[in-house]
Amino acid sequence: MNLHLPSHIRDPDAPPDHLKGKSRSNWIRNARKEKQNYLYGRQYPAFQVPSSYYRTFHIHRFVSPNTLTFLIDHVNRCRRFSIDTESECSTNAIALVQINTVPKTLPGFVILVELNHLPHIDTQLFEQIRVLFKSLFKSNNEVYGWGSLAQELEKALPFRLFSFPLACEYINVQNTFKGWIERNPPPCEDCGSDGMDILHRCQCNWLPHIGTDEVWSIQNAIRYTRRLFLDKSHTRSNWSRLLDPIHSNINPTKLNALLRYATYDTLAVSYFIRPIRENWTYEKFRTTSMEDLLTDTSLETFAAFRDEVSDDDSSPEFMEDSHHRERIPSELNHFQETEIIAADDILVNEINSQMEGVDDHNLVIDEVEEIDDHVVIVDEVEKPPMEHRRIKNSRSVESKKRKNKKRNIGLRKLRYKHIIVRQYYYKFTSKMMRRVLNYYGVQIRHFKFKDDQVIIGLKNKEDRNRYERSLPSYCFDMKNYRRFK
Repeated sequence: MNLHLPSHIRDPDAPPDHLKGKSRSNWIRNARKEKQNYLYGRQYPAFQVPSSYYRTFHIHRFVSPNTLTFLIDHVNRCRRFSIDTESECSTNAIALVQINTVPKTLPGFVILVELNHLPHIDTQLFEQIRVLFKSLFKSNNEVYGWGSLAQELEKALPFRLFSFPLACEYINVQNTFKGWIERNPPPCEDCGSDGMDILHRCQCNWLPHIGTDEVWSIQNAIRYTRRLFLDKSHTRSNWSRLLDPIHSNINPTKLNALLRYATYDTLAVSYFIRPIRENWTYEKFRTTSMEDLLTDTSLETFAAFRDEVSDDDSSPEFMEDSHHRERIPSELNHFQETEIIAADDILVNEINSQMEGVDDHNLVIDEVEEIDDHVVIVDEVEKPPMEHRRIKNSRSVESKKRKNKKRNIGLRKLRYKHIIVRQYYYKFTSKMMRRVLNYYGVQIRHFKFKDDQVIIGLKNKEDRNRYERSLPSYCFDMKNYRRFK
C-alpha cells in the first residue's frame, strides 16, 4: 500500500542523485527509519509510562550536593539498572547518559547526566558525581542496555566519571531479546496462529529477523510484543544543550519532547528486564502490569535464582543466552595514571638483584624497644658461627652476561604466547600505542605491528580473556589517534 508521506518525511526510494557510496547508503537507512517511525505513529497507540512510576533528575553543574547525596543513597539501595546514551547530531559526540533505577517499589529514578554541563573536575560536586557512578557500577549490580556497554560508554571516558573495566555485570538486552521472543513468540497478526514453533507454525513470515543474524531495535520490540509506538523521531537532536527545565532556554514544547524521548528510551529497556531475565512466557508478559514490570523482585529471589542457574547451567535455555552476558572484571582505579611495565624487565631485574644481593646473615641489628619515655636495649642478636655459613661464588661479568642473555631469549619466546589483535590507524606510533593501552589499563608483555594490525602479547590466559572483552575493538582508530596524539 502506497501512502502519501508528509513533506518532512524523506522517501527512502528517492535518494538525491549527488549522493554516492556510503553517504547514499546512510541517507537511505535514515530515511527508512523516519518512514517506519511515521507509519508506526499512525497505526499504534503511544507507549506510555504513568508519571507516578518514575522521577526525573538532572545532573549538571547546577545540581545541589543534597540532591546528589539523595541519589547516591537511592542507587545504593537498588541492584538493577538500565542505561542508554545520546549523541549530539552535529558532531556525533556523546552528550547525555540516561540511567533508570529499577527499585523494589516504585517510583524509580531516571537520572539524566548532561556531560557538556558538568562541574569542574576539581570540585567536590564533581567528586560526588563520580561516587554516584561508582555506586552504579559496583560488582554486585546488574546493568542492562540495548546494545554493547563498551560502545555505549567508551565515548564518555574522557569526562573521567568512571574508568574501564567496570565491576558490574552487564546484560545486553538486545541480544537476549532475540532468543526470548523466538522461544516465546506472540500470536501471528496475519493468521492468528499461536504455536510455539516460530519456524513452522505458519507461512506468513510476520515476525521479523527470524532465522537471521539481524538484531531487534527497541522500537520494533515494543511494536511486535505490545503493539505500541515508541517514538524515535528525536534520535538525532541537539543533545548537547542544557535540558533541565529550570535552566534551559529551549522552547518548552521542544524540550518536553526531548525529555520524553530520553526518559522513555531507558524505561523501555527496563520494561523487558524481568520477562527476559526470568524467561517468562509471552502470555505472562502480556498480562503483567506496568508496575510489576518496572520493579525488581529479585532482592528476595536472587540467591535462589543463582542456585537454580548453577544447578541447571547445561539447559538449552541457559546455554543459548549465556554468551550474551558480558561479565566485566573488577574496576581498576585511575588507569591513566598507572605505568605499563613489561614483564621481561621485571624478571631480568629480579635475576640481577638475586645474583648481586648480599647475604642477610651479614647484617646484625640491635633490637630497640620503647616503653613510655624509657628506651630498653635488648641484647645484640648473636651472629651465626662463621664455619656454618655458606659462601657464594661470585659470577664473572661474562658469566652474568651469558646468563642474562639465555634468560632473555627464553622470555622473548613467551612474549606472544597469549595475544589479542586489534586493527590500528596507520599514524599510530609505539609511544601513542602504549599511552592508549595505559589508558585502558592493559598490562602487556610486548606488542608489535603487522600490516594493519597490532599484536599485543599478554602475561597469561586470564589476562587475554579479560582484555579481549574490555579493550574496545576500535581503541586504535582515527578518533583515538586524535585524542592521544
